[in-house]
Amino acid sequence: MTPQKVRYFRREWSLSQRELAELVGTRSARTVRRWEHGERDVPDSAKIIMSLINQDERLIDEIFQIRGELKIPPITDANEDLGDGYEEP
Repeated sequence: MTPQKVRYFRREWSLSQRELAELVGTRSARTVRRWEHGERDVPDSAKIIMSLINQDERLIDEIFQIRGELKIPPITDANEDLGDGYEEP
């Protein structure tokens, strides 16, 4: 998924970077910003969620509701932001 497509989907769905991060289960808005700038690859799990939402935007509310009820933790990925001070080798 291209950086432009991530940004397009987020704007089409009227979501902030933080909201998209929560929706796809990633750690932070910073991670989404990095996807949108091509600094990090979008993990397959996030690609799948965005592709499904693109087919039916009603899934946005359903996913937020399920995440809230089940308190699902963020998905971790090798490409995720590991916090301040971390730099890739």
